[in-house]
Amino acid sequence: FRKLFINLDLVIADPPKNAKKELLEMFPTGVKITSQPPSPEREFVTGIVTVTQAGRDLTFKGPGQNKTSAQLAACKMALKIIKLRNSLPG
Repeated sequence: FRKLFINLDLVIADPPKNAKKELLEMFPTGVKITSQPPSPEREFVTGIVTVTQAGRDLTFKGPGQNKTSAQLAACKMALKIIKLRNSLPG
């Protein structure tokens, strides 16, 4: 396996966290995770994550085949954008 996965030791030493868990650890009191069921014109569930950061509400949406995958997609989107905003100067 080491030939296929060069970074295997790093992943074993520090395994990646679930996006939902990571988001809840970053903002213990400022996260609301919900989902919208599919409507007749669309066939996927929409996960909605609202993060309260510095007095502002940031809303992120993610599609999925079911409630769990939709919420996970929304959490991944939230983490990606929040980390990008925090890494920008200013």
